[in-house]
Amino acid sequence: GGAGDQGMMYGYATDETPELMSLPIMLAHKLVRRLAEIRKANIVNYLHPDGKSQVTVEYEGDKPKRIDTIILSAQHHIDVSNEKIHSDIKKLVIDEIIPKEMLDNNTKILINPTGKFVIGGPQGVVKDEDTKEPISFADVIILNTEIGAATDENGNFYILNVLPGKYTVEVSYIGYQTKRIENVIVEIDQTARLKINIKQTTIEMAPITVTSEMPAVKKDMVGTTYIIRKTEIAHLPVDYAGW
Repeated sequence: GGAGDQGMMYGYATDETPELMSLPIMLAHKLVRRLAEIRKANIVNYLHPDGKSQVTVEYEGDKPKRIDTIILSAQHHIDVSNEKIHSDIKKLVIDEIIPKEMLDNNTKILINPTGKFVIGGPQGVVKDEDTKEPISFADVIILNTEIGAATDENGNFYILNVLPGKYTVEVSYIGYQTKRIENVIVEIDQTARLKINIKQTTIEMAPITVTSEMPAVKKDMVGTTYIIRKTEIAHLPVDYAGW
């Protein structure tokens, strides 16, 4: 959406997929969704959150004929080999999503085609210091930068694209003491792993005093009030003179 004077947009629905979107974009979406599923379910324990996909479909007329190219990149731990990543992603992601009848011997499948997909940065988990329960939606920031993240439902956080150097990481959450971890070292193609426990705190509020005063009675005011009811008005004499 947007203001009409800022640009023109167009689109269409198609019966190529149940979602009424074109086949290439839906396959690309489903690939990265499946990539996230196997990471969150810990089916593959070396994957990190970043990922991207591209699917090129060859058409015959206006009908999808075959898949020409699949590109799928997944961020991963530095110690995992490209062969292991390729084997796992082919079996657990591509084979699960891509229709087999759309593939042929000329289909190109490129998994992490540029090599290792590793970006240095802090990652870890935030927990309650006493209960050891994970804390969701805590703010984790790198001080003196504009880089940060929020913990997920399991208390995990990932901060990407951090240049090599030494940093201070700050964790804050309502109802907990803010905690700083100093001398966090980020190196090229390495992940700084942090386990952070934060302690609950009592929020002290200033006392609230509620007072009430009755209005002063003005003794110099004299007046009389008489209430006339509706039934009494009906019996009042009426003077029609002058009508």
